[in-house]
Amino acid sequence: MGRIRTIKPEFPQSETVGKLSRDARLLFIQLWTIADDAGRARAASRMLASLLYPYDDDAPALIEFWLGELEQNGMIRRYVVDGNAYLEIVKWLDHQKIDRPSASKLPAFVDGSQILASPREPSTTDLGPRTRTKDHSSAVDDRPAREPSRFDEFWQAYPRRDGDNPRKPAETKFNALVKSGLDPAMLIDAIRKYAGANVSKIGTPYIPQASTWLNQQRWSDHAAVAPSIGAGPAMTLEQAVAQYAKLGTWSRHAPCTEPGTLGCNAPAELLARYGLDPDGRKLPREAA
Repeated sequence: MGRIRTIKPEFPQSETVGKLSRDARLLFIQLWTIADDAGRARAASRMLASLLYPYDDDAPALIEFWLGELEQNGMIRRYVVDGNAYLEIVKWLDHQKIDRPSASKLPAFVDGSQILASPREPSTTDLGPRTRTKDHSSAVDDRPAREPSRFDEFWQAYPRRDGDNPRKPAETKFNALVKSGLDPAMLIDAIRKYAGANVSKIGTPYIPQASTWLNQQRWSDHAAVAPSIGAGPAMTLEQAVAQYAKLGTWSRHAPCTEPGTLGCNAPAELLARYGLDPDGRKLPREAA
């Protein structure tokens, strides 16, 4: 049963919270709504995805990463009792003031029960005990490592930063984006352009973690093709040029950047056909 919870005004300014990605912050707050008055909840990741993200098709693939991020930053701890996975929000009473709390019906964390490796659950809705066999476990293991993902190329191109830059969260996000329809070559090209445009920041804390760069869709500032997932239909280059000549605006669904900017591959002949010079300016009528 859902519970009404509160968010303190200082929550967004917390340095601990600030280390989390925006997706992990949202998950942390949403966990409060299903945690009992002791700060405990069931922790099957697919069940949590169905409860907390019923309209997000990518949540089942990403929620394990967000839970891991919360756990690594000491916001939650996950554990297993009698074969069932649970989580406990650390410093629960720092986040919530509970008047007349109800006794928890979930087992408490005990030494030795902590989850060291978080397996994927075979069911999205089963809240009861489950027995997993070796064959069943491998049958539901849908990690993308079985297929080439080109993440290694992305990782090698990613600029150095001063501070942690965990590989696994970035790889999980990269593969989820590719599975959702983004071209891996576009992401690789975008990170190379990002590195080239931020040479002075390389090796400093101003280079974000790779997972943060992907979560915040920063590739859109540097990619030749940079629509968000589900942003809209693609266009041919000629369609984009024709629309630009008619309306004076460059579509975000075009297959390259605006004429006159880095990343535009529109031939001069095509631009001239629609009365434009190589920089996208209208040619004098006699020249057109």
